[in-house]
Amino acid sequence: MEINMISDTDYTVAGVSIINFRAQRYCVFDFEATGIHHETEYITQIGAVIIENNQILHKKTFTTYVKSPKPISDYPSSIV
Repeated sequence: MEINMISDTDYTVAGVSIINFRAQRYCVFDFEATGIHHETEYITQIGAVIIENNQILHKKTFTTYVKSPKPISDYPSSIV
């Protein structure tokens, strides 16, 4: 695996190899936010699922809302 720093806050990762990836057990996280700019936006929801043998373990999912200090728009930012 190779990690290259682009700046103080950005980097790239290359050369990652996972043997028999689809047979592995892993967790996938999903974050929803008030926007895409991490300097000014806030996380509003977190979700996670466990995947094992290429199947979602529906009894092992997680979701929660996070109280944002910033109001959440009723419309997508591309419309407003």
